[in-house]
Amino acid sequence: MKKLVMIFTVLVFFFFGVNCASADNWTKLDMPGATNTIAWGIDGTNIVGTYADATGNHGFLYNGTTWINLDMPGATNTCPRGISGNNIVGNYADATGIHGFLYNGTTWINLDMPGASDTRLYGIDGSNIVGNYADAKRRWHGFLYNGKIWTTLDMPGVFTCPYDIDGSNIVGIYLYNGWQNFLYDGKNWTTLYPPGTYSYSVGAFGIDGNNIVGEYLNTNGLHGFLYNGTTWINLDMPGARYTDPRGISGNKIVGYYYEDEDDFVFISHTPHGFIYTIPAPLPASKINVSGGIVTVSFPSSLGSSYSIESSTDLVHWSSVTNVTADSNGKGTFSELMSGQAKYYRVLNQTQLK
Repeated sequence: MKKLVMIFTVLVFFFFGVNCASADNWTKLDMPGATNTIAWGIDGTNIVGTYADATGNHGFLYNGTTWINLDMPGATNTCPRGISGNNIVGNYADATGIHGFLYNGTTWINLDMPGASDTRLYGIDGSNIVGNYADAKRRWHGFLYNGKIWTTLDMPGVFTCPYDIDGSNIVGIYLYNGWQNFLYDGKNWTTLYPPGTYSYSVGAFGIDGNNIVGEYLNTNGLHGFLYNGTTWINLDMPGARYTDPRGISGNKIVGYYYEDEDDFVFISHTPHGFIYTIPAPLPASKINVSGGIVTVSFPSSLGSSYSIESSTDLVHWSSVTNVTADSNGKGTFSELMSGQAKYYRVLNQTQLK
């Protein structure tokens, strides 16, 4: 007896652009009156960073409506780098050197690693803070500070700089044949290699849940990335020569970019801040099949790539595959069904090539 294989085709239509770097998702973020602006960190709607004006370099807190100046009393330079709730961390300079700080909206607290000649705080999650410090011999190390105990955090045998933390997961860079990205879960060190990069991958700077942001280098220059644990997604501000994502919270990513060639080689030094909104997944399409193979097709653009996810309850989603559009401008994938109804959705994102 012949075995009958049934193929079901469903068209999934969507109404926004194909490339995840659509201009509609990017917002320029420049502090009014500033000559340059860099957004370093974000938590919810609150963004911290630095700006320059005629009086020098300063920190800021921006809540989506109001810009608040952040200058540590007595400091010649204040650089907020991370935020969690009401707490902001960073570093400042004074006549004695560079120090770390914690600011809770009311009180400025100096935070220096005991015995360090230089301390820099980059990321915070709850009471846990990460950064790096220089010891008495000016050798640099990473650290984790939990509000009571300072713990040196070095990837075995290499210079290590942690940049951000979310729960037990820490991301940053280490130096071995160039700068490499790492993810540390409290036990294991994992190197993260964006596809198509040189032997070094530059930097992982922000983390929220499964999502990591940073920058990578390939033959076309420096670019931003978003990595969700499975898919690497390119992030280039439209019209920018260089894009550097630094922080992530939910579907919002912040960082800075340079607009022209001179800025890229750091001649004119005029970075601009940005907010990038990760596009929402396309609406799910439900397919009821009792057996056989399901084939899902959707309109797309030639060369663009998409991440396909499936769910049985519209709550818990799992990755199925990545699809690249064919010469007819259509993306298609097939999956063997197990007899249970499923929903499918297409993530409107462009992968790194």
